[in-house]
Amino acid sequence: NSTLRGSGTVEVTQQFHWINGAIRGTGALTIAAAATLDVSGNTHTLDGWTLNNAGTTVWTGGDVLVVNDAVINNESDSLWEIQSDAGMSGQGTFNNSGLMRKTSGAGTAEFLLIYNNYGVVEVQSGELILRGGGTSTGSYFGALGTTLGLWGSHTLTGSSSIIGDTVNLFAGFWEGPMIIGGTYSASGGTTVGGGGDYNGQTSFTGPVLSVGNTLTINGTADFGANSISTGVLDISLGSNSTLRGSGTVEVTQQFHWTNGAIRGTGALTIAAAA
Repeated sequence: NSTLRGSGTVEVTQQFHWINGAIRGTGALTIAAAATLDVSGNTHTLDGWTLNNAGTTVWTGGDVLVVNDAVINNESDSLWEIQSDAGMSGQGTFNNSGLMRKTSGAGTAEFLLIYNNYGVVEVQSGELILRGGGTSTGSYFGALGTTLGLWGSHTLTGSSSIIGDTVNLFAGFWEGPMIIGGTYSASGGTTVGGGGDYNGQTSFTGPVLSVGNTLTINGTADFGANSISTGVLDISLGSNSTLRGSGTVEVTQQFHWTNGAIRGTGALTIAAAA
């Protein structure tokens, strides 16, 4: 029941301990450049307010509900560090212009709201899912053994980049397509489409350097003019599974084609040892 309420501004110059409770109204809360925000405990609600992090936020536990068009701004030169497998959800927006990184938790931290990335997102531990769509001009990095998931209608511009190990791109069937306009490189594997409501189209309009050793297509993957090579190609979930493009695709180990289509003007090669 602990609640901060108002329509003015609140500035924290040293430290804010947010263990539980709600922040409600139409105000703005700023964590100054030299200050820290510690998010822990169980349940946190940001209702209608704007939270500006200009300092350092360490999120060690407890889900965060962002409602009534509330906004969280992780500002330039600031840090939002995730040290748990907690979640953030609601009818709000998270804007990252600084650095957001997941450093602890072998499981999944999930953002089920609009997520716009204009800075840097790093996955150093476990899995990070950005599930509500958004616009990105910044970069995404996933360390070896981690998973990065973009779900919904994400648009990544030409200045953006994805460099990761395992990457899941699940475009929403109803929300609209996903556009990967910047540089893309996955070392472990890529999955396009998660089935069900997440079997929409993902279009790679930027350069694809690598899709990893496995490429699984459960929706529509349009690689445009990119030429790619993978060890294992799997197109099997259903009739909506589609590989599309005008470049070349090489399979060096195995191609599982149980269902789906291959469309466009490209060329698919099954290598001699495959």
